[in-house]
Amino acid sequence: MIWNTILLILFLTLIYFMNKKNKSKMKEDAVYNEADNSIYVRSQNDKLFIICNNMEQVDKVQKRLHKSGNIMINFEEWDEDEDRKYMITFQIRDGRKPIYN
Repeated sequence: MIWNTILLILFLTLIYFMNKKNKSKMKEDAVYNEADNSIYVRSQNDKLFIICNNMEQVDKVQKRLHKSGNIMINFEEWDEDEDRKYMITFQIRDGRKPIYN
């Protein structure tokens, strides 16, 4: 469980530094995901879609993005029991790139 948290933080940090290094905004309609990632991240226009595997991941993602000014506009639960997934949709505050704290 702790490794999922560490991977989540590393993944979000990686996206932040990739954007900062390139001095560009997030690519429009891009999927930021690899097979071994603990969460799924996708951008579309001014929205960021994140799929988490458990509520602990949801809480961490929500706190990190909401605290820095992004707005959660949708929350969905998919499936039941062990296969349950959570999809969170954020409105990106500045219209193109997420704002990290």
